[in-house]
Amino acid sequence: MRSYQWNEHVIEVSVRPFSTFLWLTFAIEVRVDQRTFIPKFDRLGFVTSTDFEIVSQDGVRTTGVVKTVTPMILRPRVKCAIIVDGEIIAREIIPLDNGYRLYLAWISVGFLSVFILLGLTVFIEVLIIIFSGR
Repeated sequence: MRSYQWNEHVIEVSVRPFSTFLWLTFAIEVRVDQRTFIPKFDRLGFVTSTDFEIVSQDGVRTTGVVKTVTPMILRPRVKCAIIVDGEIIAREIIPLDNGYRLYLAWISVGFLSVFILLGLTVFIEVLIIIFSGR
């Protein structure tokens, strides 16, 4: 988790896999002054962004966004830009929490694809044998 300062507010940013079932997607989690912000479900994927809000002590609300600059496909890290009130306060590469899961997911997808192709090949060969009259 990376921390940034903006007008006496602490902005903590972490990138983590979204869930166990959506292995290849990730989410940017933002914590501002003990409040947690996560992206909307339609923004998940290889490129994502998370909107957040900073409330000062006098009640002034300032909006911000943490968004990816480049997609994360094979490496478990992503280049993010932290923007508050239209001003870029940081641009940094943030590693994925539990990054090994990304590699395990890609390996699982690869094995699954190979088994599906092998099964499809065997199925087609069986159909050819059945309908060829042997």
